[in-house]
Amino acid sequence: NQRLQAIANIDTWIDGKTANKSFFPGTDINVFRAAAQLAMRVFWPDTLNQGHCGFCGPTTVLFDFAKRYPVKFAKCCMDLVDTGSGRIQLNNGQLGFDVSLGKNEAGDWKTKHMPEADFIMLRAVRHKAKALIPGSQSGGMDFAFDKDPTHATTPTQIKLLRVLEEKVVERV
Repeated sequence: NQRLQAIANIDTWIDGKTANKSFFPGTDINVFRAAAQLAMRVFWPDTLNQGHCGFCGPTTVLFDFAKRYPVKFAKCCMDLVDTGSGRIQLNNGQLGFDVSLGKNEAGDWKTKHMPEADFIMLRAVRHKAKALIPGSQSGGMDFAFDKDPTHATTPTQIKLLRVLEEKVVERV
């Protein structure tokens, strides 16, 4: 069972931790708590929490990723917590895309009232889409999710994320 294997991988990952240290310094991200959150998402992908940040596009992509590929979903999240980089990997690694966050890009997870594992994954996917859609295509409103009313994922962003997902699913 893939879900049990993902849990075993999370267990091994957390057993190897000698300190509560993540890639994101000064963020108060608790890797042990993130591991528990990740285990919940592996078993129940529908518990992925986008909070009030307008992460609906990335949530759609990650829900499907967690549901179909729990081992790869867990690896991506663990890698993001450890190194700031991960890979959304499908079809035995033949398809996918890299995601990443800088050391200072997860520091506001607490102010968003979201679980840190969810925030890191969702924000990393959203940053990937940000790189693919220039703000000029939507009047410069892309990804300013801290400001109303631009906090919501725009139709253009959702369309792009769905197109990427559909291309990957077609090839699987």
